[in-house]
Amino acid sequence: MAARRSRRGGAAAVGPVLSAVRDDAWVLVTGASSGIGRAYAELLAEAGAQLLLTADDAAGLAEVAASTTRIGARSCDILVADLSGTTGTAALLDWVAGRHVALLVNNAGVGAKGRFCQLPPDCYHEMVGVNLVAPVLVTRALLPQMLARGSGAVIHVASINALAPMPRSAVYSATKAFLLSYATAVWYEHREDGVVFQTVLPGTTATGFHDRQRTRVPSWAMQPRDVAHQSLARLGTAPVFVPGRVNRVLRRLGAMLPLELRTAAAATVMTASLAVTDPGGHPDG
Repeated sequence: MAARRSRRGGAAAVGPVLSAVRDDAWVLVTGASSGIGRAYAELLAEAGAQLLLTADDAAGLAEVAASTTRIGARSCDILVADLSGTTGTAALLDWVAGRHVALLVNNAGVGAKGRFCQLPPDCYHEMVGVNLVAPVLVTRALLPQMLARGSGAVIHVASINALAPMPRSAVYSATKAFLLSYATAVWYEHREDGVVFQTVLPGTTATGFHDRQRTRVPSWAMQPRDVAHQSLARLGTAPVFVPGRVNRVLRRLGAMLPLELRTAAAATVMTASLAVTDPGGHPDG
């Protein structure tokens, strides 16, 4: 389905994308077994999408597939894949090959909390592979077909941590900063080509991500469904979107601080609000 082109790849291009999602096209969501990825999958299922869902959690992925089928997905195919290495990413691209993907949601992500030298090198290898290399390669593979059709959308789920160096989460925040920078540059290159781009910067969200990192979820944390719903509702309005009023205020305040103060503030917020612990379970104060 050809899109009506928007000079900025904006709201005028979103209608054809959503029509294609309800027509013959597919939606690909990575990291779809839980959290924000599951929320995107379920919201799009309610719109009658054909879903391609991938994650490294086989049981969680099967549960989401069953849920999306019950609530309205016209079709749901799943692939269990570890995107931390090139083998998993290549398997994903082989699986998707030949299908018309109208919407790509690069949501898969991993993180770890702790001082830089306390975490093992393998942890950083996985983080860079999933958070940085995989979304670049998947987008590079699927974007040309969107450009050829003059329609499509790419959503990258980054983090508000992309806006400040994050002590005790140095590599994670750096991968998200990379994602923000790269995705915004690609948006600018193709802002008049009919493809919609959005980089989402969620703040603290109530997902299993925090359980795995031994951090508590504060009472003001957003719910995954709210993040995904706001993202889809704002698709095409701007290349970068921060869900939640509190997070948008924090973004504006942070932008006024010098880098050193922004880093110190980020460390304070993480320690105070998330009860960060170093590996071994000791408070990291």
